[in-house]
Amino acid sequence: QVSAFGLASLYTRDNNVFFSRDSAYRYINIAKSTFGQVKASKRKKYAKYGWTEAGIDSLERVITQLFYTEAQRINTPASYSAYLRTHPNSIYSKRALELRDSLAFFQVVMKNTSTAYQEFLGEYPSSAYKSIAEDNFYELQFSERTLNGTLASYLEFIELNPSSPLIPSAEKKIFDIVTEANTSDAFDVFIRTYPKSSMVDSAWRQLYQSSLDTLNLLTLKRFKNKYPNYPFQKELLRDMEFIDSVFLPAKGTEGFGYMNTDGNIMIPLIYEQVSQFKEGLSVVSKDGKFGVIDQYNHTRIPFKYDAISDFVNGRAIVEMNGMLGMIHRNGSFILECEFEDMGVVSNGLIYAKKGEKFGYYDEKGFLRIAMKYDDAYDFSNGVAKVEVNGLQAFIDIYGGYVVPPAFEEIRLFSDSLYVYESDGLYGFINRFGKAVIEAQYTEMGEPRNGFVIALLDSEVVYLNTAAQVVIQNDFEEFPNFLSKAEFMNDEAIAMKKGLYGKIDKKGREVLKFQYENLGTGSYIFPFAKNNLWGVMNESGKVIIQPIYEELTMPNDQFIIAQTETGEGVLSGTGTVILPMNFRNIEHFTNDVFIGETDAGSGVFRKDVLLVRPEYDSVEPFGKDYLLLSKENQWSYLELSTGKLIEMNSDTGE
Repeated sequence: QVSAFGLASLYTRDNNVFFSRDSAYRYINIAKSTFGQVKASKRKKYAKYGWTEAGIDSLERVITQLFYTEAQRINTPASYSAYLRTHPNSIYSKRALELRDSLAFFQVVMKNTSTAYQEFLGEYPSSAYKSIAEDNFYELQFSERTLNGTLASYLEFIELNPSSPLIPSAEKKIFDIVTEANTSDAFDVFIRTYPKSSMVDSAWRQLYQSSLDTLNLLTLKRFKNKYPNYPFQKELLRDMEFIDSVFLPAKGTEGFGYMNTDGNIMIPLIYEQVSQFKEGLSVVSKDGKFGVIDQYNHTRIPFKYDAISDFVNGRAIVEMNGMLGMIHRNGSFILECEFEDMGVVSNGLIYAKKGEKFGYYDEKGFLRIAMKYDDAYDFSNGVAKVEVNGLQAFIDIYGGYVVPPAFEEIRLFSDSLYVYESDGLYGFINRFGKAVIEAQYTEMGEPRNGFVIALLDSEVVYLNTAAQVVIQNDFEEFPNFLSKAEFMNDEAIAMKKGLYGKIDKKGREVLKFQYENLGTGSYIFPFAKNNLWGVMNESGKVIIQPIYEELTMPNDQFIIAQTETGEGVLSGTGTVILPMNFRNIEHFTNDVFIGETDAGSGVFRKDVLLVRPEYDSVEPFGKDYLLLSKENQWSYLELSTGKLIEMNSDTGE
């Protein structure tokens, strides 16, 4: 026993020919296993040579370190595995295990194949990297076996790998492919073909939404009869019950909610902000975050966003942590919140910015036009403006250049021509980016009624849609001429020698240039004389004498007039409908006006008072209602009936 300890010590020394880690390890194990069998007197006798339990343990640690140092020198998973097999309980075993697994995992990461990860998991089933390796294995297995992205590849993946946690991802891909057309027929086919898919509920819900081009009781009944197996019958019946219900945002001291047209609270006043219900959904906020509720106050999209836009065709833009994304009305992401800027869906595409570049995605979230532009704009009529290296261009929905990048600023003019700007002047280029009319116009309007108003050396001229000057008769520039000089009923306001008149579409005078100013109107219009305003008809006959300080014509039936005493409303013949004692008059629609007095704002239909002027503000709410605000509470005026809707006090608690 003593000799085994001595030999272990001898073989441990690396300064002699007998140095051997294996021999040292064998003899220290003998010494350790037999120490307890020796008589106490003998142990005491040889203790002075280090042959003690502590001495044996100390020498064992030295020998173990020699093996660990050698494993480190080789530094391979195999060297550390060998060390762990022979020294499983050493003080270095934990570190050896970490180094082995780290090296082995790094080698697998470099290979980055599902087979490599599978082999790693088989060889190191208890590794600290097991969870990551499993995730990577399943991800790579999924991507490798569905590389071509076909329907068949996803179906085969599900058949061959029924226990994979990415089965739902495969089912989602199958769902996206089968329902790519986003039609009720496509969702119907998916439900019948894949009834056990995890996406079948989503397919039913989207089938429901896509079947309702117009949301009314008739379409709901048709859907119910056509799809008797619809799994959400209770929701459908409730939708049918609520189809004609109107939910108006309600405001009280405790917050925001919704009431019906009887003033009864339907959704409690528990929200910080609310919006108008659209497509059966409303964006609301709570605890500083935005979510989406339905008319039953069920949370359809959780309160986790910093902002949510209104839904359009079942899609909304959302913001989270300063980044933008797009969601479907069922709450699923179409585009994750990873974009700095995002437009609106137009022509089936939406621009988005990631990093420093813009590109275009479709409504399904697929990248259709690469992220390669410095700036981008919404599509309109099949084209969109983009910017490349400081130059603007137009592209089609496939990303092909309609107009190549050639100028710092361009805009659409007609099917074949584009306006470009150079040194503050405007000219025209063709679709190849070649200038066809040099930049010479200081201002350029938009095409209206077959004409474009432009300013050429301080002269107002008219161009046709071929960019040819068709009216040029020494007409002068005047305030707001780009809009005010547009043709209305084949006539346009013009100025000569500082006086206003009217011209026809050939530039001929139809109303003499003798007026201080003219206003716009279809068949009657304002004119100024001696700094006062009156109204004449298209023949030049004075209908209302110029006695007013200002006149505005929302239509040919009514005129908002101003005198030194205030504003009022006249008929088209000059009859006073509302007296000139209002601070301000705003025309809402048809014959409805909002009048502001010292006491507050009220509503009139012609000369009939609908709402007393006692509200802090009156604003349009859709086309059927006016929102009335007073003392931190909201009321509504239903325009079709003249009914005032106020929140019932016993339902607002």
